[in-house]
Amino acid sequence: MALTRVKLELPELASTIADFLTTAEHCAATVEVIDVPGGHHGFETVDHTEPARRAVDRAMRSVLGHLLN
Repeated sequence: MALTRVKLELPELASTIADFLTTAEHCAATVEVIDVPGGHHGFETVDHTEPARRAVDRAMRSVLGHLLN
């Protein structure tokens, strides 16, 4: 599973992401966390930056890699 996490996330969503990652760790689930420095919620549509583009590219490659294996 790939999860993008933005630095400037809404506080109410950031806490649910932290809870999800804690639960995943306790369940021994593998989650690839892709941090987006300076990113906002909805970064893939609102942040037209190189870090945002790299995060989208990395997430797509990760998911495709899992689907093709």
